Amino acid sequence: MKRLVGICCLIFAVYFPLHAGAGTKAGQVLSFAGDARAMAMAEAVVSFKGDVSLLRYNPAGVAKMKSKQFSFLHRQGIADDVLNGFNFGTSLKKLALAVSIFGYDAGKIDLINAVGNKNTVNAQKDFIFSAALAKEIGSSLSAGMSLKVLDSQLVGQFKAQTFTLDLGAIFERKKLSLGFSMRNLTGKLKYNQYEDALIRDITVGGSYKFPDKITSGVVAVFTNDGTVKTCFGLELKISSFFCLRAGQKSGEVSQTTAGIGFKFESIKVDYGIKFGEVPFYTQSIGVHYEF
Repeated sequence: MKRLVGICCLIFAVYFPLHAGAGTKAGQVLSFAGDARAMAMAEAVVSFKGDVSLLRYNPAGVAKMKSKQFSFLHRQGIADDVLNGFNFGTSLKKLALAVSIFGYDAGKIDLINAVGNKNTVNAQKDFIFSAALAKEIGSSLSAGMSLKVLDSQLVGQFKAQTFTLDLGAIFERKKLSLGFSMRNLTGKLKYNQYEDALIRDITVGGSYKFPDKITSGVVAVFTNDGTVKTCFGLELKISSFFCLRAGQKSGEVSQTTAGIGFKFESIKVDYGIKFGEVPFYTQSIGVHYEF
């Protein structure tokens, strides 16, 4: 464990200074909330695991899946932008495999040329494909890796594609879990002659399950553009089929989150909403099925 912490600190100290600075915000879609439950808890889920929907936050999170899982997400704000995603995962003893496909549509915009002619086009369209492998190492440690392909198109004509990599680990001891992830470690997006590095982050955090059906999570996110965000989330299990969730984010923008969850045997339905950004709120709904 001490060796793992030392390696993480070394990566943080060396990698970020080499990649910080201007031009490091491409591929913002890679940081969008990819799970309704996570959104409702301010995305303080880097140390959660056993759920295929956690793939976008920490590839180690798909470890300890007890069965095959499928999930769907629909995310939308006041504007026309929409994010849809599908996840599938399966467990092979102490090894877990997962794949996901997400599509983002920023909506339509009007372009007017020099002579006044108007052309309506898609502002932005992105597709993300991910494939992850996670493994349990002993009884307390899980590690995972995710390979991702991002295909992006701006105003219907400027196209770019890149590959990137996520790494993560989770340490669990009784009711306490500690998580660490590094997302978008490689890759750049180049639209014609303009090239920017992907937005990259290192996330560290923990979670604790209290006896009274309460689960808490807290994380800190350090991005390569110099931004630091802290997130705190709570989940209260009211009954075997219903729970309440809430959270708070702080950083460049302060955001409050909330949501609910329902469970019907092998089916879970989650709803999350996030306030305090532009547009004023973003909401998502997710469906999760185990078989």
